[in-house]
Amino acid sequence: MQSLNELEKVIPGLRPWEVLSVEQAMDQITYGGEWYREPLGSYTTGPPYIAEWNKNVIRLFQIFHDLSVRVYNKLNRTVPGFGTVMEKVQIDSAARETRRMQKRAAKKMAEEEIALFGRTQNDDE
Repeated sequence: MQSLNELEKVIPGLRPWEVLSVEQAMDQITYGGEWYREPLGSYTTGPPYIAEWNKNVIRLFQIFHDLSVRVYNKLNRTVPGFGTVMEKVQIDSAARETRRMQKRAAKKMAEEEIALFGRTQNDDE
């Protein structure tokens, strides 16, 4: 609340919601109370905390991936018929993926025809 009052003093005539938006903007362009500037010519995803967050996400993904592989292998070894069921699931999943990709390709082709010709070739009939 103190920072809101300071902003109101620095920039007089602001409405309360404008003060909040200025404060939020300042929070986004500062890091740790210091101005954050990337070196010219460098490519990064942003302030340093984003890299740390990305590492944590990758680490969590790896943990859950390893866990799922171990559970699958355990079930495959201990549950009779589990491998057969999983083969059927994988076949069904591949078929759904193929249908989805064909539908997506048809939609994309129709959009391209409309962009080029103003209508699809089926509209000619």
